[in-house]
Amino acid sequence: MNVKVWLGFGALVGLIAGLLLDRLLEIPTTYMRLAQVAMVICGAVVAAFIYEGARAATQGGEPNHSTDRPRRRWAIRPLRRG
Repeated sequence: MNVKVWLGFGALVGLIAGLLLDRLLEIPTTYMRLAQVAMVICGAVVAAFIYEGARAATQGGEPNHSTDRPRRRWAIRPLRRG
């Protein structure tokens, strides 16, 4: 997942929040649309900030890929004696 996907998800969450606000409050249409646009932009900015923070934590790597070493696989499973 790259930053475009995170921006899309953030914008979608902002849009849903704006639509819920529209259902709950009786605000004039112009102000409501401005509030919805602000929520979409804010959601996208927060999502991009989280993505870039995750990239910084993985030292520039893709956050959805594991940074752990691959596990050693045994050709033959050792028998446990106990």
